[in-house]
Amino acid sequence: MIRPALHIDIEALIRLEHACFKTDLLTRDDFRRELRNSSAILLVHAGLGGVDGYALLRVRQTRAHLHSIAVDPA
Repeated sequence: MIRPALHIDIEALIRLEHACFKTDLLTRDDFRRELRNSSAILLVHAGLGGVDGYALLRVRQTRAHLHSIAVDPA
């Protein structure tokens, strides 16, 4: 199920960052900031095993920019 991210998802988002990327990782503070940012959309895919993917978009007027996307490699 795809849904908006919640603050309780931050630890799972950090695990995904480390599983998917070696450099330029988003931090806990980055995710907290994006959750408060009214021009950001942070979506997660929550499967049976918990959060296994996310997409972070930044919206400006009628356009959206995909800032980051990650899917559990497993």
